Amino acid sequence: SGYLVCLDLEAEGKLLWKLSPEDPRWAFEGSPLADGRSVYVAMRRSELGPHVQAYVASVDADTGRVQWRTFICGAEPPVRNLPQTSHQLLTLHGDTLYYNTNLGAVAAIRAADGQIQWIALYPRRSLGSGTPIGRHWARDLNPCLWDRGVLYVAPADSPSIFALDAATGQILWQTGPELEDAVHLLGVWEDRLIVTGDRVYGVATTGPRQGQVVFRWPDGPDRLGYGRGFLANGRIYWPTRHSVHVVDARTGQPIREILLRPLETGGGNLLPANGLWIIAAEKELVCLGVGPNPQSNPQTTSNHPGEGKTAPTPGRSLPSEP
Repeated sequence: SGYLVCLDLEAEGKLLWKLSPEDPRWAFEGSPLADGRSVYVAMRRSELGPHVQAYVASVDADTGRVQWRTFICGAEPPVRNLPQTSHQLLTLHGDTLYYNTNLGAVAAIRAADGQIQWIALYPRRSLGSGTPIGRHWARDLNPCLWDRGVLYVAPADSPSIFALDAATGQILWQTGPELEDAVHLLGVWEDRLIVTGDRVYGVATTGPRQGQVVFRWPDGPDRLGYGRGFLANGRIYWPTRHSVHVVDARTGQPIREILLRPLETGGGNLLPANGLWIIAAEKELVCLGVGPNPQSNPQTTSNHPGEGKTAPTPGRSLPSEP
């Protein structure tokens, strides 16, 4: 069932409060988010029957006291009769929380008091006996993406991606099964929704091709994507096992490839931070300096499981941008 903790960063991680579910039927879902006053987290209640119930809770950030908990929906999980651990994440914009339950429903909840603003249903695809497992079931960390009043959702229990009116929950458009392998919604650049998975996709958000794929790269049957990349300044940074590809977010044309093997690491979830790249690779956490002069960049630090310490290694630096 897990628990939530609050640590004081100015006191070397002193424990301020700890919150556990009241009984084994309750569980926290994925990581919480905070707005300075409250901490919001998705919760799940499992009963003896086949149904599970999705909730959203608010916790006072100072005390750990539960302020409200709102029921969203109840449904059968996609896979029956198997223990499941899920990691549902919330999205906060203004005073509204958006929740993709991956149970056939998307909800908007008022953060101040937990009142439901709307709930939108979408067609689900269940996993029955003998049903082949589609690539869309790999959408594990898939919170809603808000952009200019539109909410983009990629549920794990549907091969489609949906665009909803963020104010009303009305479905504006949805994609077809051609995006079944899409896992990550990276963001919106101009009128392109950038989606990655086995490959990189650009989906038109406006105009006559709204909801259609306007570019796909690369072509071919190979499943190259390996982890979540990011979108910045009109460029898509897409990790594969042995490199990071830089792709134009408007056209889908490749700009460059950054090889990771010479840097003695591999692909994984990629995060930019203060002029550095942090890669959660398969067996290590790697920090790469970004700049033309390797000597002027911070050293790479690698923490290997089982070693019990963080050991510095010679500095590794990405080649400079063209």
